[in-house]
Amino acid sequence: MTDISQYDKDDVEHVGWYYIPASNKEETWINPYFNQNMGEEIISYVIPVIIEGEVIGVVGMDISTSVLYENAKAVTVYDTGYAFLMDSEGGFVYHPEMKGNTISEEFNIQHTYLYEKSLLSVKNQSVEAYQWNDADKKMTAQKLRNGMIFTVCVTEEELQALEIKQEELNEKLASYKKAIRVWNADVDACKAEEKRLKDARTVKENRIERLKSRMLEAVLTFGYEGKPNAKGKTNHYYELPDGRMYTRTNEGVELDENRLNILRNLIPVVCSESYKMYAIDNPGRLVDILNL
Repeated sequence: MTDISQYDKDDVEHVGWYYIPASNKEETWINPYFNQNMGEEIISYVIPVIIEGEVIGVVGMDISTSVLYENAKAVTVYDTGYAFLMDSEGGFVYHPEMKGNTISEEFNIQHTYLYEKSLLSVKNQSVEAYQWNDADKKMTAQKLRNGMIFTVCVTEEELQALEIKQEELNEKLASYKKAIRVWNADVDACKAEEKRLKDARTVKENRIERLKSRMLEAVLTFGYEGKPNAKGKTNHYYELPDGRMYTRTNEGVELDENRLNILRNLIPVVCSESYKMYAIDNPGRLVDILNL
């Protein structure tokens, strides 16, 4: 607890955290300062408590500048680029050329040029060219909510090298995109052909199944009766030169030479390569073989 009555209102290091926002009568970010009460450099965000127009107190928080220092230091841009952070009045919170965590007045004066360039980048929302340590560089800056200015920079030489790499990457990506379009067209064509072949196959398979079904029904209707098996089932069959067509049934049938001739003429249509044997457990209803 700090007894503010012991200090002058202008004593920023001891009571600036109170009198600055109290004077502003609004929420206030206080630029980095060395707080004698805490014994370290901090920034403060403070909101005055106002009742009937009178400030009766403040509430807020303090952030060590070392936190800001380490966060800014951790930022890298490509291989050689870096970031630096300034307060709202151009004082440096972090720059890679600074020594330690504190900034001298001399350092701030020497680096006024960077502050002016950063302000120009913020105002125009632009990338600004500048020279630093005999190197051509570019920077872009953003004003933070607490009034500080965060700037990132990189050498012109590295940017030019990256632009060449970017052009190469763009060419490769364009060629990949073109190849994908061509291959997608090929895939679509293959799918269309696959569908056409599948439809044609389905038609032919349906025809074959219909012919096979009728052939087997013909065997059931006009074939020879075989011997019962161990389960008492009797096969009906029709002898062919290279094999036998048969079905499993318990029914007997009479032969008809005319209908057998129809069957003989039908078989080569279905089995064009060679005669094969077909079987069916449940032949279903009989069809009129003369209507085949």
